[in-house]
Amino acid sequence: NGRGNGDGDLQRGELATVYLRVRNVGKGLSAKTVADLRNLSGKGVLLVRWRATPTLPALFGVLQRLETTAREAGRPIAFVMELDSAGGAPDSEFRRRSVEAVGGSIACLAAVLRASGLRASIFRSVITGIVFLARPRFPVRVLSSLHEEARNWIAGHVSGDEQQRS
Repeated sequence: NGRGNGDGDLQRGELATVYLRVRNVGKGLSAKTVADLRNLSGKGVLLVRWRATPTLPALFGVLQRLETTAREAGRPIAFVMELDSAGGAPDSEFRRRSVEAVGGSIACLAAVLRASGLRASIFRSVITGIVFLARPRFPVRVLSSLHEEARNWIAGHVSGDEQQRS
């Protein structure tokens, strides 16, 4: 289902619901699953959802996908990272390695925590503080949702539209 022009392509401004059936084919539990959605049309967006506290091994997998997506796009991409408020904040080693590793692959980063209440506000404030101290070479926004203004901000960084970047 979706709201669009019906041509089968998800275009800017169109909304769609995507349902995934996921099967764990391994021998153990998958308590720290990471899902990502890439735009293979070359528009340069990587969406990652952390279901638990991010770990270094999971980070390295995400960084590989990030580099691949940027290489396929031929330029830095928008990285949208959705965090689960049930998970904890990543440790200092994770934060240090992630800021060092992303380099020139990111045009912008949107960290999304879709939750409300005091705990979520504190979590977003901590993320904002981490970003401030890390001083990344790309713009970052910490958000409570991917509302239209946020989607336009991301699109502006991917498309190069200066008016949408503010």
